[in-house]
Amino acid sequence: MGERVKQILLFIFLGLFSLSATAGNRVVMLVSLDPETNRPPLRFRSWDINEKLEKLFKRKLKKENLELVIIPFVRQTELRNELLNPSNHAVFWVGHANRADSLATAGMYDDRGFNLKEIFQEVHQNIKFLGLVGCRALPFIQGLKEKGHWDLNSHLSFYARDKKTDARKGLKRAIKAFLNFKEKPAPVCLEKELLPITVRRKSDSKLSAARILRKGVLVGTFEEDQDEIIIYLPKGLKKSEYKLTFESGAPNNISPELFNLGRLEFESLNPELSWKLFADREGKPLGFGAHVYRFTGKLNNQLITKPVLPNQCNTN
Repeated sequence: MGERVKQILLFIFLGLFSLSATAGNRVVMLVSLDPETNRPPLRFRSWDINEKLEKLFKRKLKKENLELVIIPFVRQTELRNELLNPSNHAVFWVGHANRADSLATAGMYDDRGFNLKEIFQEVHQNIKFLGLVGCRALPFIQGLKEKGHWDLNSHLSFYARDKKTDARKGLKRAIKAFLNFKEKPAPVCLEKELLPITVRRKSDSKLSAARILRKGVLVGTFEEDQDEIIIYLPKGLKKSEYKLTFESGAPNNISPELFNLGRLEFESLNPELSWKLFADREGKPLGFGAHVYRFTGKLNNQLITKPVLPNQCNTN
């Protein structure tokens, strides 16, 4: 078992069983920091930011009778799972962020420097509070709201700042905001008629976690070594609007050998729908850390759709 897996399991065990819990009051802290690169000057190697944050989180919330869960080294899969977990009442994320003029240049990073920003586009309706503890994360949240990603989360209260943020001080402020927030009623979710597409990926080596975007909007995610998912696309768009981007969020300075996207294949109830990888004459994908699949199919008014609820909705 890898060292990272052992650390995650240990923190989850401690977070779950160190405090009494009340069903429906699950509060999760997700940490995307590397202790080796987040140690203050002149501190011993035993000083661990994850341990400091865990102790602070438990101490500040120990009287609230909540189910506290702490998950360190959070990457795409863990973040996606917890943001869409209907059992969660509140989610805190602690990591590095950068201020940006637009969502296109924004960054919310894991411990390896992989960008997680698109994963925040979908938050389950049962989650009432989201605390983002990262430098200048407020413009990022405002951008999500302006782009309509959180239209189904008008009841969601959140914490973020437009300033450089110390992880521990920022977490204290986020917890204070959580303890003072008042719940708002959630809007009603409506089904939409969407095009179901089965997406498979193939490779001879280990596959990395990755995600599929359409015009910057998250439409699906792959976990590590996952080779098949179903995505849903809107009907009635122009051909150019069906272009898909398949990416890992990897930083530009990382070796391509450390991640593998694989090649995508698409299958649909509509045989007219098809996509082709944007590649050179030898078939090598163009682009680092992101592959583009151009829509090459045909569109008509008889496409088969399926009624689908958004991921954020409570379907219980």
